[in-house]
Amino acid sequence: MQHQTMRTSVSNFFMSLFESCLDCFSLKIQRTNLPLYIACFQTVSATFIDDLKNFFLPFVLRCEQEAAGSRKQFLHDYLIHLSSEDLSLPQELFEHLRDGHSCELVPSLEEKISLALDCLYAYPNADQLRKAFHILECIRGRGFR
Repeated sequence: MQHQTMRTSVSNFFMSLFESCLDCFSLKIQRTNLPLYIACFQTVSATFIDDLKNFFLPFVLRCEQEAAGSRKQFLHDYLIHLSSEDLSLPQELFEHLRDGHSCELVPSLEEKISLALDCLYAYPNADQLRKAFHILECIRGRGFR
């Protein structure tokens, strides 16, 4: 319980930090500092979807208010960063989207397909083929059975 309280406090601190950055810097500067945000937004499998909804989504929606298309670009950059190391967390997102959950992060089927393919191409090795096929199976209308 104490670990969760500390995790929430740290997450709230980072959200406050990035919200203040929104007020201080232009979107162009924020975009060049995206690796800083990615480094700070470390998550684990058990809380990944909740972290996306509670922390990442509010951040990108505020950015979207300043520049159209920034939500899509931030999500793309973040998932490509994750996918370049491991497909586990992107797989969780696509499972969540497959289960019929509406999500402001990926509102259209076209965007979901494009994002899934970009995630798969970002992973440099062939040792996670099972996860890669599972991601493809999560996209509506696609099946490899």
